[in-house]
Amino acid sequence: MRSNFFLLAFSFFLIGRLWATTEVRGNSLTQPTVYASNNGVSYLTLVAEGPGSGSGETETEPYTAYIPLGSTAAAQEVCTVVSDGTLLPEPPTVTPPSANGFVKISLRLKNDSGVNKTLYAAIKDGSVYEAFTLSTSTTIASSANAVTTFDVIFTLGNFCTNQSSSCSTISTSATNGQREAEFTIYFFLDSTVRAAGDNITTSEEGLFYSLKISDKMPSGSYELVELHKGDERLVAELKDGDLITQMGSNLYRSMVFQYTGAPVDDECPGTAVTAARGTIYSQDTAVLNGLFTIKSLVNETPYTFAFALVNKFQFTTGLNNALTETPQSIEALLRANACFLLTAGFEGNHPVIEYFRKFRDQVLLGEFWGGHLGKLAVVLYYHFGPDLARKIIAVNSQSPVDLKRLIRTTSTWLYDVMRHLWH
Repeated sequence: MRSNFFLLAFSFFLIGRLWATTEVRGNSLTQPTVYASNNGVSYLTLVAEGPGSGSGETETEPYTAYIPLGSTAAAQEVCTVVSDGTLLPEPPTVTPPSANGFVKISLRLKNDSGVNKTLYAAIKDGSVYEAFTLSTSTTIASSANAVTTFDVIFTLGNFCTNQSSSCSTISTSATNGQREAEFTIYFFLDSTVRAAGDNITTSEEGLFYSLKISDKMPSGSYELVELHKGDERLVAELKDGDLITQMGSNLYRSMVFQYTGAPVDDECPGTAVTAARGTIYSQDTAVLNGLFTIKSLVNETPYTFAFALVNKFQFTTGLNNALTETPQSIEALLRANACFLLTAGFEGNHPVIEYFRKFRDQVLLGEFWGGHLGKLAVVLYYHFGPDLARKIIAVNSQSPVDLKRLIRTTSTWLYDVMRHLWH
């Protein structure tokens, strides 16, 4: 009897969730859209993340947005990959609340309650949520199964108005380059009129957003060790990314900068662009120490590249040392390298190839092996290697086995093993 009671109670709970009459949700679980602006007219796209699970309906699993602040210091405007650093929202004043520093978030709203409901927002202050004034709001008429898309806008000044102390760490009174805070925002629909400062009770029908705000700049830079030639690509060998501070869990991407003018070590990307010395070529998954492949290049054309590391606030390190190299066709690389199979597999030069080249010269052709088995192995490789490499390149796309990947995987595994035996 008791088990039937609990089953019935759970069924009513589940049905209530499925028939939820009011709901605020993010526009996407995987690619939520958040913008920021300093003037409320032109907006920058920010880095935003969906919740780890659910739909952002609980405080412990919110959406997250990373909001970069500009400041009176120039670094925030030029050490960034946003399209226009002058649009970074400025630090807010709390009393009176400043009218700059706009945030825009895309939401999906549903109201099937039978009455009109208005969109409101509240900010967590200590253990309570307090309503704050929105720059844009909307009233949603009750409509079965209808979903309304709406871009809600608010200012940093307004949501800081009723904060007891936490906004002081991002306000104009804080030190430039040391501003940082995290706020939890709750969006909800309500038929009751809510005024700024009202205490709000949250529920799973609303949406939670974590706003991380910072003007802290990363400190340090990469070292670009070498650019390795490839076919329509270059492979950059990077180090010291793990020594860069102010990253932590905010690590985002590695940025490739192509210089067309004279490189200047440790300058910011925005400075170099403004000075017409180059442009941001690409961004991809962050590499702290290791290899980064630059693709879609033109063979026999020299390129000068430098790198920077980017955090989720889209602030960058200074550009590291720049190097110049020229990608070459696979045929030209085969002729030049004499490491035929590995060159075909990696589609160009690579540190693994250089290791085995040194092993060939110092071990197989060295004093102990030279003139005997080592020399024979090298002669046979030179005899059969070029034709095998060309056949691998020619048939790879038609082969049921990715021969290039097989060569890379096998040689990299062998490289890892041999490094413990021969340095």
